[in-house]
Amino acid sequence: MHSLIAVLLLQFSPSVFWPYFNGVVLILLGLFATRAEVSRARGLDKIVALGRVCYAAPLAVFAGEHFASSQALMQMVPGYMPIRLFWVYFVGTCLVAASLSIVLNIQVQWSGILLGIMFILFVLMLSVPADVSNPARSRFQWILTVREPSFSCGAFALAATSIASSRPRFSHALVALARIWISLVVIFYGVEHFLHPANVPVIPLPMLMPAWIPAHAVIAYLTGAALVAAGATMVFSKINARRAATYLGVYILLIIALVYLPIMIASASAADVGVKIEGLNYFFDTLFFGGAVLALANALPKDAPNA
Repeated sequence: MHSLIAVLLLQFSPSVFWPYFNGVVLILLGLFATRAEVSRARGLDKIVALGRVCYAAPLAVFAGEHFASSQALMQMVPGYMPIRLFWVYFVGTCLVAASLSIVLNIQVQWSGILLGIMFILFVLMLSVPADVSNPARSRFQWILTVREPSFSCGAFALAATSIASSRPRFSHALVALARIWISLVVIFYGVEHFLHPANVPVIPLPMLMPAWIPAHAVIAYLTGAALVAAGATMVFSKINARRAATYLGVYILLIIALVYLPIMIASASAADVGVKIEGLNYFFDTLFFGGAVLALANALPKDAPNA
């Protein structure tokens, strides 16, 4: 094992190797940890059962980036905070702990709440100040600003599932919050696909769809329609919200397999380290968003409205 890691480190820089390594390890661990749940589930609920794996694996990847690219990430820490490098390592440690807690289903009521609060703090400390200082900045910055609370809502949905029987009222409130926010963001992203169909699907960030991926317009408009339809259903039909979130989560995983996996594989062969990391981040950012949607689907009731 050690010799394999040494060989891979010669091929890839640590800033690339460790995020990949962490992601693979968490996915394998998650598949093992959820095998009983997946076996008991029926139909698309098998995919829903994998939601916490989809959510936890990106956390491990981002943790790897915090440790392997600490100097670069330190520049994002607000200047008024002391010992900025400490906060990079601290957040990386929190991400590792949260990913293990979620994938192993241990104390998720705490890891989910704390993780959700952490992402909200990122928005308040990083995104909102930038939005206020430059409200006319790129539309992509607004896409990122609303994305981070969606990650929070995924964590809250995981926590809500964990405390559904012991604290039902609090659980219902967390699920209601997650349902409304994720639904609105999904609709917003869907509209963006119709306005700007050239960008990559699901989270419409700056990367353009590569020329070698066929049917660009079909993917863009189909994704836009799926996002708007699922988001509207989750907002206006509590009874059908779980079904809509499930279908959307499955669709996002399909897009990841058809679009983002090939992009990540292609970027891994590039000579530039930044290109390698970009392909990795696009894959796991989208998986993270899909994991949040599936976590919401799992938290929503099957037969009756939640809140």
